[in-house]
Amino acid sequence: WGTYVLGLIWLLLHPTITVTTGELKCRGTYMSENALLIDLMEARASHQEAHSARGFHQKLLKLPDLPPSGCRDNCSHVVDWIDSELRSLDRVEAYSQVFQTDETSTPRTNVYGILRASPLADGKEAIVLVTQYRNVGADSGENSGLSLGLALLKYLSRVKWLAKDVILLAADDGYLDG
Repeated sequence: WGTYVLGLIWLLLHPTITVTTGELKCRGTYMSENALLIDLMEARASHQEAHSARGFHQKLLKLPDLPPSGCRDNCSHVVDWIDSELRSLDRVEAYSQVFQTDETSTPRTNVYGILRASPLADGKEAIVLVTQYRNVGADSGENSGLSLGLALLKYLSRVKWLAKDVILLAADDGYLDG
């Protein structure tokens, strides 16, 4: 009986013990109502999105001067292609960042595209998808993460329910290869 009574007391006192912020939510956390509505939306992705990813990958493989193992030293043509593909997507802003790890290293370039959330969203949250582009080549026999990320941005640029910004970062990892 003791544990039953203790459990009942805890159940009754739990809200008063855990509300420490003065707000009517426990310890400053909240439950999103949208998380409970998993069956509200129908999946609208189709085979066209998979074909879109394959299409991006085929375009990437057809770039001139792209060795089968991927670009290693000079990837400027791949960076330009990624930038143009990001700019061609509706509602996507494309940027690049040139950096060096030290004075003796060669300059490297990160390219990223930002797909802003719908106008009704507050714009305080984002999802970052990171991929690399130096090792993309015909040797792997698989679609690259870059082509999948571009296809995902293309799909998400058409939807109206997007609640978070989506950032696709094509990172130049140098000789680390991911």
